[in-house]
Amino acid sequence: MADLAYAVAGAAAEDGQGELATGVWNELGRAGDRTASVVAVGEKKRGKSSLINALVGTPGLLPVDVDVATSVHVTVDHAPVPSARVYDGSAPEGRALGLHEVAEYAALDPATGRTRHEGVNQVEVFSPSPLLARGLTLIDTPGVGGLSAGHAAVTLATLDRADALLFVVSGHSELTASELSFLERATARISVVLFVLTQFDQAPEWRAVLARNLELLARHTPRHANAPWFVVNSQARADVERARSAGRPDVAERRLASSGLPTLDAALAGLAAEADALRLWNVVHRCAQVADALIVSASRRADSLTLDPGFAERVGREKAALAALHGQGASWRTVLGDALALADQHCRRTLNREVEDLRLQVTEQLDAMKGTKGLQQVIDGVPDRINGIWMTVTHQLIDEVDAAAEAVVSAVGASGVDLTELLPERPGRLDDLPDPSRRRPNQSFVEHGMMAMGLGSVVGSLVSVVATPLVGIPVGAAAIGLVARVRHSREGAARSQMAARQFLDRAAVRVQTEIPPAVQETLTSVKGLIIAHVSSHVDGRRTEIEAALAEHQRLLKAERDAVGRARKAADERLAHRRELRTQANAIWRRLAATPPAAPASGTPR
Repeated sequence: MADLAYAVAGAAAEDGQGELATGVWNELGRAGDRTASVVAVGEKKRGKSSLINALVGTPGLLPVDVDVATSVHVTVDHAPVPSARVYDGSAPEGRALGLHEVAEYAALDPATGRTRHEGVNQVEVFSPSPLLARGLTLIDTPGVGGLSAGHAAVTLATLDRADALLFVVSGHSELTASELSFLERATARISVVLFVLTQFDQAPEWRAVLARNLELLARHTPRHANAPWFVVNSQARADVERARSAGRPDVAERRLASSGLPTLDAALAGLAAEADALRLWNVVHRCAQVADALIVSASRRADSLTLDPGFAERVGREKAALAALHGQGASWRTVLGDALALADQHCRRTLNREVEDLRLQVTEQLDAMKGTKGLQQVIDGVPDRINGIWMTVTHQLIDEVDAAAEAVVSAVGASGVDLTELLPERPGRLDDLPDPSRRRPNQSFVEHGMMAMGLGSVVGSLVSVVATPLVGIPVGAAAIGLVARVRHSREGAARSQMAARQFLDRAAVRVQTEIPPAVQETLTSVKGLIIAHVSSHVDGRRTEIEAALAEHQRLLKAERDAVGRARKAADERLAHRRELRTQANAIWRRLAATPPAAPASGTPR
C-alpha cells in the first residue's frame, strides 16, 4: 500500500502535479489517526445537527433551529466531561466555551442571518457519548441552502479530514441536482458513503421519496447505487430519554427501536472499529484517481509526440470549438442569461407571495383585535417577518445561482466557480422601517366631553324627574365622563389601528422596493464572475493546446530519431502510469475480498 502511494505521489511530482502528490501524501499520513472521522453533509434543514445530537445522545448539544454559519464546521469528539472550544485565530489551542455558547459562535444569528463573531472557523464540542468513546469523531458542516459555493468550499475542505461521509437527506423531497453534483465532488477521495433519510415521521410519502432517490443515484452516480441507506427519526431520542426518566424502560426501548437509530449506531461503531481498513480504501481510492489524471496527461504528451499529421487537425478542431465558446453568441452565454433571468423571475414571484402572506396575516390579526390590546406585539413582529422574507428570497437566490453556475461550467468542461463573496448584502433600509407610532386623535378628551354633555344632561334630567335633583346632577356628570371616555378610547383605538395598517403598508412597500435591486445586483455580479471564469478556462485550455501544437510542429522538423527517443520516453511514462492504475485495481480487489464491516440499510419498524 505504502509502495503504491509513494510511486503515485512520485509520478505526480515528476509530472509537475504537486497538488495531486500532496493529496496522496496527506491521505497516507492519516493512516496513523486514532479515531474514524465521519462528516455529515446535506442541504439546509435536512436535520444534520439533530441527527448528530441523537447519535451522541444529547438532544440539545448542537443548535438545530438555526443554520450553521457558512464558514464554520463543528467537530464532536469524546471526552469524559462535556465542554466546548472555539477556534477564531485568537489562540492556536482555541478558547474554552460553555455549551450554551456553541450556537452563538457556530450558527447564524436568526434575526440578521449573519455571523455574530468574525474569524470563527471551527467549534469543537466534547461529549462522554459511548458511541464517540468507540473511536468516532462526528463533524457537522454548514447548511445554507442549495449546497451553495460557500457551503461547498468549507465542506470540501473539511472532507480532507474524513474517513467516511454521512449524506443526510429529507423524507420530504428527493435528491436535488445540486446534491447529486456535490455528492460526486465530495466523494472524490472518500470511498465509503452512508445515506441517512431523516424526518420520515413527518413525511407520509417517504418510501416513494426513498425509491426515487435510489433511481437518481443509479442514473447519475452509479458508484453510490449500492451504498447503505438508513431511515431515522432523530426526534425520537428525546422521547426515549423522557420515557426512561419516567421509569418506563419498555416504552423507551420500543421507541428507540422504531427510530432507526440503533441500526445507524451499529454501522458507525463498525466504521470506528474498521478505521484502519477505511483509510486503506481511501488511500487506494485517491491513488487510483491520481493515476487516472496522470494517464490523461501522459496520453496527451504521447499524442503530441506523434508525427501523425492528424494531430494538428485534431488540435485545429479543438481550437475552433474553443473559439466558439469565446464568442458572444456562444450557447453557454444563452444558457446563463436565461437561467439568471429565470432566477430573477422566481425570486420576484417568491417575494410578492411572501409580502402578500405578510399583509394577509397581519391584517387578519388586526381585524381580530378589540381595542389596542396586543397591537404593539403585532407591530413589533413585523421586522422579524420581514427578515424571514429576506432569508427566504436569499436562499432561493442561492439555489438558483448555484444551479445556473453548475449548468454552465459543466457545459464547457470548466471547474466549479466559488460564488461565496457575491452573496447578497441585506439592504440597510430593511432595518430602518417607517415609524409605527400611533397618531394623536383628532379630538381631545375635553372635546369629547363637550360632545357628551348633551347626552349627560338628558340622563341627569331623567334621573331628577324620577328621583331628586340632588341625585340627577351627579348622575348626569358621571354619564358625561363615561361617554367622553368611551368615545375617546374608541377613537384612540381606531387611530392606532389605522396607524398600524399604514405602517404595514409602508413596510411592505419598503420590502418590495429594496429587495429586488439587491437580487438584481447579485445576479449581475454572478453573471460577470461566471463569464470571467469560463473565459479564463477557455484561454487556459487554448494556451495549453497551442503549446502542444507548437511542440508537435517543432518535432516534425526534428530528426526522426530524436522524435523516436522522445516518443519512447513518453510511451514509457504512459505505461508506468497505467501500471500504477493496474496496481491500484489489484489492491482494491484484495480489499474488496475482505471489506470493512459493511453496514446494512436501516428501515423503521
